Amino acid sequence: MTIARRISILVVDHVRNGARPLSELLRETYGPSCVVDAVADVREAAVRAQQAPFDLVLVDRDAAGTDEGALRSLEEADPAVPLVVFRGTHPEEAFTEIGSDPHGLGARLREIVEQALRRPCRGCDARPADRALRTVFNSSLDGILVVDEDQRALFSNPAAAKMFGRTSDTVLGSPVSFRVQDGTLSEIELDTGRTVEMQVVGIAWEGRPAHLATLRDITKRKRAEKALLALTEELRSANQRLQE
Repeated sequence: MTIARRISILVVDHVRNGARPLSELLRETYGPSCVVDAVADVREAAVRAQQAPFDLVLVDRDAAGTDEGALRSLEEADPAVPLVVFRGTHPEEAFTEIGSDPHGLGARLREIVEQALRRPCRGCDARPADRALRTVFNSSLDGILVVDEDQRALFSNPAAAKMFGRTSDTVLGSPVSFRVQDGTLSEIELDTGRTVEMQVVGIAWEGRPAHLATLRDITKRKRAEKALLALTEELRSANQRLQE
């Protein structure tokens, strides 16, 4: 079967004795138009998902690193992409309740892939510069947050969401708990106990005024400064007692 348009699928494969890898089955069933990026570990998949837009992510539950934390990280890497976790003795049997096609994908798994085919292709029309910028935002260790005039989040990269103890998709549309104002450089104590340094500039976001906040986690630095201050005070007090 050759599909009418290009589809990009990220697969976390687990190869069983006597079974063919799911990535191989996908390529054989859907032809060269199905671009499959296969990895063996969920943590590696999370990195790949930050670097390029996929139409679908398929994860074999028995693959390496499929604990809940790793799966959550994979989901947060790109909340817009459908993530399907399956388990089966052979990939051909995945999600199949009434039997499967012995020569190709399981009936249910085939249905999931073909649902992805009917959605608009993610990244097909994106310019290389846009894809590169997306990679920079999602890979940044600093939090990047865009807020509208009503102080509601329009965009959050994974680093910012992590600072809030949330996922990027749950941050979107929600009000921020601190004031975001152009031209400010401030330190903020978040509800998660983190201390962040925030710098804000005004931008236009989809034709509307908005605020771009860059957040840097300085929690460790502030704790070190507090510990150093306490030690300095302790030494000063000890020195004063010796002089008495």
